Amino acid sequence: MSILIIKNLEEPQGLVLGERGLIGRRPFNMIMVPDPDVSRIQAGSVQREGGYHLFDAGSRAGTWVNDQKVIRPHVLAEGDVIRIGPATILYSDAAELPGDIAPLQSPPVPPTTDPYDGGIYFDCACGGPMWVAAEWAGKMGKCRYCGRRLVVPHR
Repeated sequence: MSILIIKNLEEPQGLVLGERGLIGRRPFNMIMVPDPDVSRIQAGSVQREGGYHLFDAGSRAGTWVNDQKVIRPHVLAEGDVIRIGPATILYSDAAELPGDIAPLQSPPVPPTTDPYDGGIYFDCACGGPMWVAAEWAGKMGKCRYCGRRLVVPHR
């Protein structure tokens, strides 16, 4: 297990990572960053091959790790600093939160459709988070991360 600590709050908060998590401005993300420059789903983390991989979900503003823009999946390492909009997030290989960090209440499992605008969320087999407009349901597409052809699921 690993943890994320959101540093730039009055009271830093953190959470223990599961197999998959999303970061963005919608309330169903694991970490919600309510800022207009942050995408619905800005980034996603996936546990695979013994570590956590951070993906940018095609955001306009970009996701940054250690002041480097995330262009392809980034394998997170102890002490990495993730920047998404105004949020600064610290990654640690620790199994539990330090005693002085308040636990962040993560939302339930993200929906497969966006309750706000009907877009469809799904993951590619490579772990990359995908969001498409509802009219793409059932159509062929290509993963922006691995190039794999995929079919957009129906809601």
